[in-house]
Amino acid sequence: MRTSKKNEDSENKKHRFVDISRSALFIQARFRHAKTVFRDFGPSVFCNRMGDPCDHGDIVFLSDRAAKYIVLSETSSTGLLSKFVEGFWGVSKPEVLISVTGGARDFELSPPLARAFKSGLVEAATSSRGWIVTGGTDTGVMKLVGDACLESHLSVPVIGIAPYGATNGNDKLAGQFRRVMYTNVPSPSKDGAPLNGGHTHFLLVDSGLAGRGAWGTEIKLRSRLENFYVERKGVPRVVLVVNGGPGTMETVLEAARAPSPIRLAGR
Repeated sequence: MRTSKKNEDSENKKHRFVDISRSALFIQARFRHAKTVFRDFGPSVFCNRMGDPCDHGDIVFLSDRAAKYIVLSETSSTGLLSKFVEGFWGVSKPEVLISVTGGARDFELSPPLARAFKSGLVEAATSSRGWIVTGGTDTGVMKLVGDACLESHLSVPVIGIAPYGATNGNDKLAGQFRRVMYTNVPSPSKDGAPLNGGHTHFLLVDSGLAGRGAWGTEIKLRSRLENFYVERKGVPRVVLVVNGGPGTMETVLEAARAPSPIRLAGR
């Protein structure tokens, strides 16, 4: 009887081991399949607000620096978007998110504060291997951040999340796997602004609105994506606020609900 019981226990252990092995192989196969899909077909997973394939490619600025871009619906899944950024664009998961928000209009910081802001931002991003996330346009604090990263030859991702309808020169971005020369783009106005060449990647959020009505339509997707990394991937986030208006307050409110540390940079 004891021998029979021992043999039965041994067989049960073998079956459990086989079941666990099969489950592990299944999970590994699904993981490899997902990585392959996003590596080779990443943009095809998304569609624009009309259900057509997303516009995407490279933007080449006057500095000859190229940045990746994709135009996508404001309702896009943040889980899929995370896999796209990491799998197709090859951007490593951040150790920290440095989310910069503030005034879109041009403003001036005092020289000491500007130097402290730039050096502190660059040092924080470099030492932590983080992502810098901004509104992406060539105005206000977004320009300040992008120019600082460009001047310092920063090698971390600088991701601009901007409203497609208020992006000047967005007519140049139509198509898939495009390489766009971003020249002769209208200057900033109430109806739109160009993208800043200090950024490395752009997520352009299409809400269907254009001109001044499109400002702020990117905030929800930006907040959802940042919160996805905070809540689902355990990435800490610091929100850096420099000046700003109602849109900035909405971004800060979303961050406070997360909750995330918020640092105010005054004049």
